[in-house]
Amino acid sequence: MAAEDNENSGFLVFLETSGNQAYLFATNKLKENVGASQLTYLAGAEWAKQAAEQCGAKCIIKTSGKALLVAPTREVGMEIVAQVTRTALREAPGLQVSGAVVDLSCGQSSALALAHEQFARNHEAMGAQRFPVLPWSEPCATLGRPAAGRAKEGGDEQPCFSAEALAKRAAAPAWSTRIRELFKEKGGKAGADRLFPETDIDTLQRRFEGSQWLGVVFSDGNGLGQIFIDLERHLKTLRERGESMGDLRKTTSDFSKELECATEEAFYAACDHIHRIGASVERRRHGRAAGNDYRIPVIPLVLGGDDMTVLVQGEYALPFARRFLEAFERATADAGRCPTLTRVAEVALGAPWLSACAGVALVKHHFPFHLAHALAESLLRSAKLVKQKVRPAGGQQAPFPVSALDFHLMLDPSHTDLGTIRAERLTLRRPLCRHAAREARRGRARRPTLDR
Repeated sequence: MAAEDNENSGFLVFLETSGNQAYLFATNKLKENVGASQLTYLAGAEWAKQAAEQCGAKCIIKTSGKALLVAPTREVGMEIVAQVTRTALREAPGLQVSGAVVDLSCGQSSALALAHEQFARNHEAMGAQRFPVLPWSEPCATLGRPAAGRAKEGGDEQPCFSAEALAKRAAAPAWSTRIRELFKEKGGKAGADRLFPETDIDTLQRRFEGSQWLGVVFSDGNGLGQIFIDLERHLKTLRERGESMGDLRKTTSDFSKELECATEEAFYAACDHIHRIGASVERRRHGRAAGNDYRIPVIPLVLGGDDMTVLVQGEYALPFARRFLEAFERATADAGRCPTLTRVAEVALGAPWLSACAGVALVKHHFPFHLAHALAESLLRSAKLVKQKVRPAGGQQAPFPVSALDFHLMLDPSHTDLGTIRAERLTLRRPLCRHAAREARRGRARRPTLDR
């Protein structure tokens, strides 16, 4: 009883960035795109952690653009939100960060649902940041907002940039360092071939421009939000089965960490796959006889939790997306690396693994990034319709964990809305569906049925 009271004491603090699509894809300049990615990552993974340490709170989840914490009092929770939002205003102009603080006395599951509701109200009341352009203001070279300083662009030229653009450009080197460390961690052993994205953002920009097509891959896990909301009930079921589990907060934290690790593993597996089919460019190591470094045409803009947004050289976008989805299922089914995740998934979904869906938009490299991402998001929603069709045999209501992807090759840019594209540009009288079925893994889950 004491453990239960302890789990329901304190206040839940929920922090999240909003308007990420507009912030990440405000321009087609990769240096600013990756800088925006780094600042979004810092908001959830670093700034929230620093505020929690200073205020005596505990982090449950901290990932790119999102954090969940437990504070001893409401005042401490409000101070954490204030610190993080002040840091965002100072370090990342244009990035919208909001928060909510709710009492945990109603239980973590109920408090989490209330936190999302309060967050939505707070975000709506906050409104958007405004950067008015006055008649005597010089506009930003990339964003059109009032310029705040100068930076090098194209050799000796020094055009004016807004505070938002300058902050993104300043954060770009830290993004390169973080992603290189991720590749080192997930990559091969010393002496073997190693994969990295291009260290020079301008070089990678030219490589994308030299390709005819650019792929925007947007992936998201299936049913994760509901699993977190129902986690208290799933944990109770596991304990009734006699399984040894930690308390609710530890289970939430472990599940989140294992999920993020699985996403990173799947991302690297997809990078390795397109390397093996010829996507990479060789860079010999200096002073070492064995092995080479390979630069791959991949830009991970969002890689946290179950979310992934990646720019890929167009020729390799579909192989990348398919291998990512396959690897994500395999990684989440690994009970050795993901013991909490597999047990919770079996109770929640009827199968000991998770699935994801992806939307892949193939566009010309000069096509506006924000429109390409919006199309990829629509394709992701289309792919997620598979959840309504595939159900586990036995009548369980939760969707069976099966992955899917949908894609579109943008040949005619006059229509960018997916619904319009498929209503007015569909040339077949009957829809043509291409699909692949797969046996349930390890025989541990009952074969799903397809509702027609």
